[in-house]
Amino acid sequence: MRFEHHVPVNSTETPAPRRLTRKDLWRGLWLRVEQPALFMPGLVTSVILAREEGEIRRRLHFSAACVEDRVRFMPEEWVRFDSAPAAGQTGGSLTILIENEGNADNSLALRFCYQTEIASSDGPYIEYLKSAYHASDLETLRVIRKFLAEHKKVYPDKARM
Repeated sequence: MRFEHHVPVNSTETPAPRRLTRKDLWRGLWLRVEQPALFMPGLVTSVILAREEGEIRRRLHFSAACVEDRVRFMPEEWVRFDSAPAAGQTGGSLTILIENEGNADNSLALRFCYQTEIASSDGPYIEYLKSAYHASDLETLRVIRKFLAEHKKVYPDKARM
């Protein structure tokens, strides 16, 4: 199954103090890499297994499962999470891109691209997954905004690797 959509970050109605920059969005996405429990309900612990140029490998422990993933990234552009199939899990990938939306300064959006091994023949289940992914992605932006409001500086140097 492939599912892709975008979430506008700044609109013309967004008040100036709440407008996020590309750097702000990157800091928030980096937070999702370093502190995934803020974004993943049910995550018990996470361990970074390895760090390399442009890539991090992690082990994520949920109450009933353990998943290893590989995170690749281009600072201030995109981040991609790849997980292999594991006990009861199909595996797949999520790529999040920071995009300019239109010609206005700071008119940004996050594009979420999901690719899974789930067969797209089960219509109601696929629609449920798409809805859950969309809700999770809106929550991602909410968590980023909240964290940035509470912490003026978020990993200013670490986010560059």
